[in-house]
Amino acid sequence: EHPTIWNWKSQIRDLKNTYDVVMFVDLHGHSRKMNTFMYGCDDKRKPKPTVRVFPKLLSWNQYGRKYVSFADCNFQVKKGRDGTGRVVVSKELGIQNAYTMEATFCGADFGPLKDVHFNTSHLAESGRALIDTLLDYYMPNPMQREKAANLLKQASERKAARDRSERMAAARAAMQQVRAEQGSFL
Repeated sequence: EHPTIWNWKSQIRDLKNTYDVVMFVDLHGHSRKMNTFMYGCDDKRKPKPTVRVFPKLLSWNQYGRKYVSFADCNFQVKKGRDGTGRVVVSKELGIQNAYTMEATFCGADFGPLKDVHFNTSHLAESGRALIDTLLDYYMPNPMQREKAANLLKQASERKAARDRSERMAAARAAMQQVRAEQGSFL
């Protein structure tokens, strides 16, 4: 096994020892198909319809509906795909919601962006749709979402204040050093 893959699986196992890891999304770009879509891991012998729920929600999301084609999603693990991240995570690490999210620069073949090449803003909005859908999926209660958003905002503000404070301290130290060096030349 390649050292990178071994390390990656080891990190996920370590996370699972501390947290309830409930989803894995491997982000990819492609150039042959249009739209944004997901590959999932279903079992032909024991189908798991729940594997389709998250991609469907993503395709319904206020941002995702412009990019994500549920019709282009595929949940069967094809021959030769056993080594992909989503399949390894699903089978070896037991994370049922394991996906590959594919996005393209080719654009969409449906909706308001039909025949428009995706740019980085479109791809960023696809990412926003992914995060927004994660919140819908795991925190459907609007009060929980608002509380989580407020906690994240407060944490971000504290970090920004610490960063400003550290930059100011570094600037003061640099000014003192400059003054000290200027004093030694006088």
